Amino acid sequence: MLEPLFDGFSEIEVLSLIAGVGKTHPKDLVKQTFAEVTGSSDDRSFGRWLAEGVFRKSEYEVISSRPDSALLSSISKTTFNFNKLSINSLDLRFVPSPHTWDGSYANNGWAQECPHPITKITWDNPILISYKLAEEVGGIIPDQWSMSSKEGVLGQNINQLVPRTNEFNRGREVAPIAKVSLPDGTFVEGPIHVQPGIADYTLILPLGHGRTKSGRIGTGSGFDYNPIRSSQTSSSIKGATLKLTSRTHKLANTQEHWSMEGRAIIREASAEEYYKNPDFTSKLGIESHSPNLFPKIKDTTTGEWREMTVAEKAKHGPRGNSAYHPPKTSEIENKSDRLDLLIPGRTSKDGLFDSDPSNDEISLKGHQQWGMAIDFNTCLGCSACVVACQSENNIPIVGKDQVLRGREMHWMRIDRYFASNDYREDNKPDKTKVSDDVQVNFQGVSCMQCEKAPCESVCPVNATVHDDQGLNTMAYNRCIGTRYCANNCPYKVRRFNFLDYNKRQTDHLYEGPLGPAGVNELHQMQKNPDVTLRMRGVMEKCTYCVQRIQEAKINHKSKNPGSGDVLVPDGTIKTACQMVCPTDAITFGDITDENSEVYKMKNSDRNYAVLGYLDIRPRTTYLSKIRNPNPLMPDAYDKPLGRKEYEARYGH
Repeated sequence: MLEPLFDGFSEIEVLSLIAGVGKTHPKDLVKQTFAEVTGSSDDRSFGRWLAEGVFRKSEYEVISSRPDSALLSSISKTTFNFNKLSINSLDLRFVPSPHTWDGSYANNGWAQECPHPITKITWDNPILISYKLAEEVGGIIPDQWSMSSKEGVLGQNINQLVPRTNEFNRGREVAPIAKVSLPDGTFVEGPIHVQPGIADYTLILPLGHGRTKSGRIGTGSGFDYNPIRSSQTSSSIKGATLKLTSRTHKLANTQEHWSMEGRAIIREASAEEYYKNPDFTSKLGIESHSPNLFPKIKDTTTGEWREMTVAEKAKHGPRGNSAYHPPKTSEIENKSDRLDLLIPGRTSKDGLFDSDPSNDEISLKGHQQWGMAIDFNTCLGCSACVVACQSENNIPIVGKDQVLRGREMHWMRIDRYFASNDYREDNKPDKTKVSDDVQVNFQGVSCMQCEKAPCESVCPVNATVHDDQGLNTMAYNRCIGTRYCANNCPYKVRRFNFLDYNKRQTDHLYEGPLGPAGVNELHQMQKNPDVTLRMRGVMEKCTYCVQRIQEAKINHKSKNPGSGDVLVPDGTIKTACQMVCPTDAITFGDITDENSEVYKMKNSDRNYAVLGYLDIRPRTTYLSKIRNPNPLMPDAYDKPLGRKEYEARYGH
């Protein structure tokens, strides 16, 4: 149990004073309550309860429950009074904001800047409405889905993202402000965001924003919708109206900042198709039409040609711009561990690459090779990994103005993709419509640790290089900020410190030496001492939590001194994103260990590399999504909408 900062009062102490218990140490109050509930007052039982978090055999007894059939039969349609909704009688739904909850986290910069899982908006809480309602209110078509020139009553589109003008840039969503009124005359105002999946004539109003006094981060962030709520209408209100004003508000939407669309990024199939064609994943994307990027090899035992295993690809794949030289085969005592590399340009009579025993092969024996696999089947898009990575790696917040400029610093991002069932007569996706019922996919993207990393070959000062563990590392002191690496990264996962985000507050970024600098002692306690703080002019990106890797290696060596065993057991190292994932969608480990979990994931027939046809060999790969809808449902489909859209676009 931690003592409160600044000798303040804890919640327990405040409640005890209000209840008239008197001034008592909070730990004594907890122990007293524990004794009353459990009947045990010894320190050993209390310590076990603290460690386990639950008191054994304290659950309620199981009882049998049967519904009253007579009561159920008396219920009819007339029992419930459903008001018919229309544009003149809207249904309001108040929900906690994913950024601030009910306002409790309004002053938390990590939460405020973490993109909304669905809308991808930061620092704001717009009113969410359906496409149909937006069309009725002003004949407005969202520009995210439509290239149509149809305009609304304000002469602009809702959610407009207009390039090549001085006013708008990608990610700057200009939303009209609307007035939501109730029959009693009360009203609130807020920006409008059109969101697929919202029920028609229903407004979603996220709470927790718009606070006038909430500290440096939370004050003035977003809009307050509480004035129209009451104790009787705390969660929903009926009979509201919506009217657009002449004002607009800029929303910082990150969905368009790092786009990789149109290249079989998301791969999915129905369960039925997967059972029939387990290898469907490898038949999608450009690489399905290109030669095998890893040539076949001759097995040293059987003499037959075969595909490389995941471990062999990791051990013998060519490196990028490496400043480190792994040991050569000639330096290894056990020559049986040698796997002869194939020499490009030499082919055998079978049309395959031939092997040459004299080739001095690079071997990585004794060096674990780290990799990651992300399963689309289990990823929920909750964004816990985004905040965990930010906390672990001292990633700063930059403020709404910088997010509008596309300068957010998150090393991990969650890309959200919609797929609809609207098609033109030529069977091509109709981009002028927004489906009321879309399917959504989430994809976590961070540095892929490519073995042939394109960022390494363009850095003029060798600030980004490969190490003997297969990691694409950063030497911050070498970086001169050319940003060539970010431009050459196909995944767009590198982040540049345009300003001193770690040194200055978000409202003093442009003041330079004249502004306040430094971090107070309390904020210094927030930083991870194992991770370097980056300053202005330096590039940064995901490191696979290399500090955790090094810590695990040191601990393992200290437990086995002199043994020569430097291989960390599988499961010992967990990256920050992996540790907080509620569904275990992220797997990390040594891909050369055939017993490791990540090796098994990468050997799955669902495993694939995003943009694999570029032959940069990313260490992070993905497992395709399998959808299994109930075929008896009225709206059941035979193929996932994303797969259908892919086939309509590419013809296969």
